[in-house]
Amino acid sequence: MASGAARYTTLTSLRWVAFSSPSRGVGLFETERYPVNGSGPVSCVLYTRATSDGGARFEPAGRALARSNCQPGTSYREVGFAGPLELLAAGPQVASSRNMGASWQQVQLPGTLVGLAVRGQRAWALVTRCRAYAARCAVHVIRSEDGGQSWRAAPVQPVVRVMPGLDVRLAQAGADQPLALAPDGGVLLA
Repeated sequence: MASGAARYTTLTSLRWVAFSSPSRGVGLFETERYPVNGSGPVSCVLYTRATSDGGARFEPAGRALARSNCQPGTSYREVGFAGPLELLAAGPQVASSRNMGASWQQVQLPGTLVGLAVRGQRAWALVTRCRAYAARCAVHVIRSEDGGQSWRAAPVQPVVRVMPGLDVRLAQAGADQPLALAPDGGVLLA
């Protein structure tokens, strides 16, 4: 190591796990790299690793899902199954994988993702075209019937279609999940 070169420490954590059966699933992992002395760049790499034994062991990582400077709201916060081998990752955007997380593709949405709910091949997303730090943001629900590959407006929209900008920012950072699925299959906006 050269004189004055920064020494780095890494920390790996399991951020989220999703199961398609009691034994088969995928973990969303993040590896943070930061300087020991506090001087130097910080970096985060997000990736998935499959499990076939209920999470006792995870296979090697696939291609990185995202790289960032570790700032809140800049990366993916959860994954969910949208089919037997298909995954959707939610964060400020949506990414999809058709091979258990070995590779990822960005999904084009008509706006910025606020919330995502997945059940089987069906997925619902709450999106906005709101500017950062706006006082109020218009939102609408879109849905996919093919595991997130194509999207269209949901036939039924929320009665309240405006959220405070702060709530949108909190949801995008992963602090809130405003979209959920009811046991009867309905979509709830909280």
